[in-house]
Formats: sequence, C-alpha cells, structure tokens
Amino acid sequence: MYWLLQYVGFPVTAYVTYITPFNQTAVERVVLQTGYYPQGVVTIPEQVYVVNSTTEVYVPRQVINLTGVTAYTLGYTYYYYVSVNQPVPAVINGKPGILTSGFYPVGTTVVVNSSEVVGPYAVLEITAVPQVFTVSGPMTVKISTKLVYTAPTATTTTTATVTSTTTVTATPTPVTVTTTITTPVVKSPAWMVALLIVLAVLAAVAVALYVVERVGK
Repeated sequence: MYWLLQYVGFPVTAYVTYITPFNQTAVERVVLQTGYYPQGVVTIPEQVYVVNSTTEVYVPRQVINLTGVTAYTLGYTYYYYVSVNQPVPAVINGKPGILTSGFYPVGTTVVVNSSEVVGPYAVLEITAVPQVFTVSGPMTVKISTKLVYTAPTATTTTTATVTSTTTVTATPTPVTVTTTITTPVVKSPAWMVALLIVLAVLAAVAVALYVVERVGK
C-alpha cells in the first residue's frame, strides 16, 4: 500500500523501510520530495548541505511514520561563516567561550570581551568591530588587541597589638617576727675580783677595830 507524502522542504537523502508483499523487510534509498511512498517509516539521516563557501544547511536526523496521507515539513538550520582575524574570548549564547572563524547557526548571539587578564600584571585590551552581534548571515569580525602592563599593588600589612592588663590584688599575710635581744654578760677580770675581795676584808677589819674601840671606852 502506498501513501501520499506532502513534503515541504528541499530534496534530501532518506531511507524508506517497509514490508513487501512477501512479508519481508525492505529498505529503499530515495531523494525525498512530495510523492507516493510505501507504507512504513521514512528516516532522514543527519546531513549537511553546502550552499556555498559561507553558507551551509544542517539537517538533523528525523523520522516520519507513513501510515496514511501525511504532511511533513523538513526541519533544518542555516549556518553562516563568521570570519575572525584572531581568536578572542567571548560570551556565545550566554556562555563563556572562544570566538574563532567558523560556521555558526543563525541566531547565535556573541559578545566579545573588552579585556582579558593574561598574567598577574598584564591585561589584554580587546577591540572588536562589531563588539556585539547576532549571526544572521556571513560576516567578518575585525579584532585588535593591546597588551597593557599594570604596576603591582603594594600590600599594606596592619599589625594590631592587643595589650591585656591583669590586676592582681595581693592580701598581705601578717608575719610575726620574734626578735630575741641577748644582753651580753660582762665578766669582771680576775684581778678586779681579787681587789674587791681585799677591799671587802679591809672593810671588815676596819669595822671590827671600830667596834672594839667603842667597847673599850
């Protein structure tokens, strides 16, 4: 059984898989366009068509189930060549990347970075014409760069000294001091002792004589 495929798009290579009257699976390669095809599955493989040196058409893999009259529009995307005289960092479709010469899908947004740090003391200044663009056809981006050196920044180190003062109150403990004063004992020399004894004897004799004299009278 054959069904009409109402196809919208340019001719592409496709494969039709169907069951033959003898109940066997057959695969037929065709150039897809509007027409009648056996009931089955039409597979369009991924392919790229080169229109010219700056334009390509990308066709992703697609599958058509043909079980009746079917209308189908081919899905594809145009790619255009963007020429860049030197690779530069850029934000492509919202993500950081590198812009280089090549094919980009239509609608791609590009923002070329205005500068890029390339070392601890060096910055690459970037000028692009255009700096911001959306791919809508073949185009050329002119890039110019300038390497600028920056002086190292002096680092100031601040040292903070924290002084902690601790007050210690000491309670004096009474200390009892016992002072022993020793009075030296002065011993008289021996001759002085003998003299004193003699004087004492003489005194006794004198007293005795006085007494005897008084008694005699």
